[in-house]
Amino acid sequence: MHSQEVQTLKGIAKRASKRLKNMYKKRSNPPAGLMFPLYRSKVDDDEQKYRFSEQEARVMFIIELEKEIQDKNCCFTHYSIETPTLNRYSGFARRNNKYVDPEYHDCNTADGRSGSIDLSIYKYKSDSKRPYINVEFKHGTSVLHEFEKDLLKLYAETGIGVWFHMFAGDENTRKTIKDRLVQAKDNILERYPFDKEILVLIVSLDPCKSKSRTIESYFI
Repeated sequence: MHSQEVQTLKGIAKRASKRLKNMYKKRSNPPAGLMFPLYRSKVDDDEQKYRFSEQEARVMFIIELEKEIQDKNCCFTHYSIETPTLNRYSGFARRNNKYVDPEYHDCNTADGRSGSIDLSIYKYKSDSKRPYINVEFKHGTSVLHEFEKDLLKLYAETGIGVWFHMFAGDENTRKTIKDRLVQAKDNILERYPFDKEILVLIVSLDPCKSKSRTIESYFI
């Protein structure tokens, strides 16, 4: 990935993370626009619980991506959501109520089936049928299997892989997310010798609670 594209992606992610953090801060009295919804049932007697998910992260990222694309100097031109994968996969669902290792199958085989990518970004003068960048969005501390199956797609699909992870927890939540990413990466690369790096973007909705920056980025 060229430095211009890295900086453009990081700029989009930084602006999206700022919007997400402000949305979280004002969740009890939100301004007009996107907000975090409440669960139907109450918890702790009369306190209702907010629902956070990767969908809010994807919407905010797309809003900022759209603004960037409208700038004629931007290196990106189009994007798609729920983009069908070029390759086939299996092991994404549990078998007999047990998690199994997710598997990658070459697109020329009949094994497995196509998956989907949360968000794909396309570049001017590149192959319009092939995404230049693939982005997967996550929230919270899902089980390792969820990390592994989505990270596998980013490694296996052509193009640059980006992992955008939002959380509202403390420093232990942040550590769990980072540890599971490393473990998922190690499990994948032990089985498949992919020669690429994934750009990781981790967003804290409450930086004081997590004792971290609002957004941090690194490659795995």
